[in-house]
Amino acid sequence: MKNSDTLNQVTHSRSVVGNVNWKQIEKKFSANTHLFTREIVFFASTDEVMNKCLQVFKAPNFTFKCFDNFNLALRSGLAISADIVVLVDSFASASRANFTKLLESRKMKGLEVITLDNSDIDKLIVAIQESLSKLNQIETKEIVVENIIQSRSESNLSEPHQDTASKKIMNENDFRDLLNRELSDTKNCAPENILASAIKVIKGIK
Repeated sequence: MKNSDTLNQVTHSRSVVGNVNWKQIEKKFSANTHLFTREIVFFASTDEVMNKCLQVFKAPNFTFKCFDNFNLALRSGLAISADIVVLVDSFASASRANFTKLLESRKMKGLEVITLDNSDIDKLIVAIQESLSKLNQIETKEIVVENIIQSRSESNLSEPHQDTASKKIMNENDFRDLLNRELSDTKNCAPENILASAIKVIKGIK
């Protein structure tokens, strides 16, 4: 969490950000064993590498696919659905760099591209784990922030009009921007850790 001058300025200019139902948010996260489904796509002439990774990543929220043709993969919707792409072999039909740029230009969300380059399977597994952690950290923060925004809005609506009217409450866009900025350095992707950081931010505002 950042210790910026922005937070101090907001503390002086805003008296209340609104109540947040932390227990409800925590319950929502605890009810989900897997927050995200992940599609990991391999480009290789055989599915040998993919099958080795399958032995490590056995969770039901993982989907594995293997292609040996870039055009076929794009027609299948890869550019929309894939989270991690592993380039195992060299392909004459398109360079790895150009294909990566093409995927990134079509993606609406985060995409991680890993090039095996004859590395051993252990290094590939570590690279996949790091990519998963990066994606999870970004998306978990977004979900935590949106849940806080929603809980705060519901709480403010439920309060008597005369109470909310007398309080100087930060508007939704400013509040979202502040949370995203202050939580940008949160390294651990676990929801409870990001929630804990968010609580510190909000306590500072109040």
